[in-house]
Amino acid sequence: MDLKVIYWTIAWLNLLILSLFAISGVQQIRKGQVARHRRSMLTAAWLVVAFVVSYALKLVFLGREDLSVWSNADVWILRIHEMFIAVMLVSGIMALIRGSRLARTSLLSDAPDAKAPDPEDRLKHKRVGRIAVVAMLLALLFAGLVLIGMYSRLT
Repeated sequence: MDLKVIYWTIAWLNLLILSLFAISGVQQIRKGQVARHRRSMLTAAWLVVAFVVSYALKLVFLGREDLSVWSNADVWILRIHEMFIAVMLVSGIMALIRGSRLARTSLLSDAPDAKAPDPEDRLKHKRVGRIAVVAMLLALLFAGLVLIGMYSRLT
């Protein structure tokens, strides 16, 4: 078995797991469970960080994939996947920044002087968070298609 295919299989599983944490976080916030939502989303964010670190190590030790043996369709699928990953990262970082502002308000603080959350921050956090989750799910789908292509080239 090709080590790169093993790596990408594990990376796909990581994306699946972080997707489950993010979906759980969405459900939790809909139920008003702000602290649980925050924990789920931070866990998903740390799984993204773990992937980025592992990807840097993968480049050092295993190198890049040889796209010259990929079909045009497979390369397009990869590029679409990468686009969704980029959208997920940018919007996820924006949601994290907005969420950290909200975490210092009365949403999560019991301090008597904690200020009320800014409705604009809540709305923007919700919007960019939604974009991040949708992009993540589409990235997961396209990553699965990329992985299928990788497995088909093994034979």
